[in-house]
Amino acid sequence: MEFLVNIDLWERAYIDLWSIPHFFFGFLSFYLLLKINLKKSSSFIIVIIFAILWEFIEYFTPVQEYVTNIITDVVLAGVGFLFAGFIKIIKPNKDSLIIKISTFIFVISGLLGYTASFIRNFL
Repeated sequence: MEFLVNIDLWERAYIDLWSIPHFFFGFLSFYLLLKINLKKSSSFIIVIIFAILWEFIEYFTPVQEYVTNIITDVVLAGVGFLFAGFIKIIKPNKDSLIIKISTFIFVISGLLGYTASFIRNFL
């Protein structure tokens, strides 16, 4: 349980445990936007805009992040998107498995993060 509430792991200056769901947001967005037939360049811009909007929303919550971490979170969403594009090229027939595993990692890492925040803030 100590791992969950360790502030040093969840809130660092550049990369922290919150980096995992940010990366997988971009990664999964690639596949989602590909499904609705958007061009990859337009999809990438949409991912970056949503990542920026998310960071903007976080600014008005009790979440206190380093500016460098905010920038890293947006960059990681973009890197996740680009990495998904690379995976799509080298493993084109594995979409279903890749999406399932990525969704699992995204959900679990997010739940762990929110659980850690709750424990730190309320218990």
